[in-house]
Amino acid sequence: MNPNAEATINKKTNRDGMIPKPSALIDVSNQSLNSLGENLSFFPIAGIALIEYQIRTVAEAGIDHVVLWTEDLFSEDNEGNNSALETKAHFNFQLVNVIERLRKEAIHLSLIHGRQELSAAFSDNQSVLLLEGDCLPSVHLVETLVRNTAPTLLTTEDGISSQEFERIDASERWGGIALVEGKIIREAKNIPDDWDLILTIMRQTMQSGCKRITVKAPVNGNDFIFKITKNKNNAFISKGIYQATENKCDKNIFYKKIFSKIIDKNIILFTRKRNISLYLLITTFVFIFLSLLFSLTNMPILSVLSLILSGLSGYGSHRINEMQLNTGRKKQRKLIYYSRRMGASLALICSSYYISKHVGWGIFPLDIIIILANISAYQDNNYCKKLSLEDSGNHYLYFEYILWIILPFTLLSKYNVSFVLCGLILLAALSIVNYGFSTKKLQKSLEKI
Repeated sequence: MNPNAEATINKKTNRDGMIPKPSALIDVSNQSLNSLGENLSFFPIAGIALIEYQIRTVAEAGIDHVVLWTEDLFSEDNEGNNSALETKAHFNFQLVNVIERLRKEAIHLSLIHGRQELSAAFSDNQSVLLLEGDCLPSVHLVETLVRNTAPTLLTTEDGISSQEFERIDASERWGGIALVEGKIIREAKNIPDDWDLILTIMRQTMQSGCKRITVKAPVNGNDFIFKITKNKNNAFISKGIYQATENKCDKNIFYKKIFSKIIDKNIILFTRKRNISLYLLITTFVFIFLSLLFSLTNMPILSVLSLILSGLSGYGSHRINEMQLNTGRKKQRKLIYYSRRMGASLALICSSYYISKHVGWGIFPLDIIIILANISAYQDNNYCKKLSLEDSGNHYLYFEYILWIILPFTLLSKYNVSFVLCGLILLAALSIVNYGFSTKKLQKSLEKI
């Protein structure tokens, strides 16, 4: 960290004297060790290290400065113990790699080794999110804490599922995360060296009077709070995160009932590697390319099946990105969305060239009607979302519906090409009806303004 830590604080406080934005303090010191002496900061969570997941979580919640409390990690207390030094050097190397990777994503990180330096890292009137090194909260829980202006503790109900958390009274345990005042952390230099710094700050906050937010552990709806221990199964945690980050409002039945079920059964396999979302993204574009290739070689059945499989791999890539809180995941989702639709439009036109030899050139106007009607309906629906404050339904034709509707007709085309023409006529009619619904929605939204 920059030796002049006070200068960092001054940069966060504007000239009008406003309160600085909340920062985060995450413990990655030797006090995060399990009973086997292994540091839990690199416990695998959805394919990435716990410490990286914690940093991504607080950054996702809007905190733009994260301080890592390393304390004795870089000390030379074990000079005579080659095994300890080797383990510590390996950990430091891993930690530096994580920090460099996250800094490239514009996440502001600082390392603090001593309590004197920690005291100078925050201002008295600054709120600090305190996070234990073995605690994993959801983004929503962090956002809930950050929105509070007063010191707040996140607690869990005392029960079988929360036995691993620190007990604070007869009925509740500390969830490992709290919003504390900067002035309490600035007094850290007065805490004895043999005391657990994070727990001491938490108990000082509790004794000074603070709010409490109580949740159920480990998973409660879209929220989760895990306590990572040596006995914890990373597959269990990954599945809990997957369920908590599921979009309950998704109305696309194919995403909700088909794709999600397939991903759900293979989520443990998908989360073993950190770059699995990239591999699935590449697979998506491979299927789009194959769809175009099959359409050019007069294989409409394989072309449609390739587009369906591209939807499965694209959905998997997006869900893994959501779990890992990868930056740029929204742009990647849009890239998949538009690429599949462009590929489908080109595949439809290319396939129609061969079919037109049997049913005539009148098939091309149907292609144009389907493409333009769905593009217009999609744009109208987006305008409705921007203008209307309430959900007024979803009338436009989902792209997945189009693929599954045309699939049986392409299968029947093996016996008679005219079946494809019947399918395109049905799709054209549905597209026009959906465009009419979306236009009506847009008009109602404009009338409310």
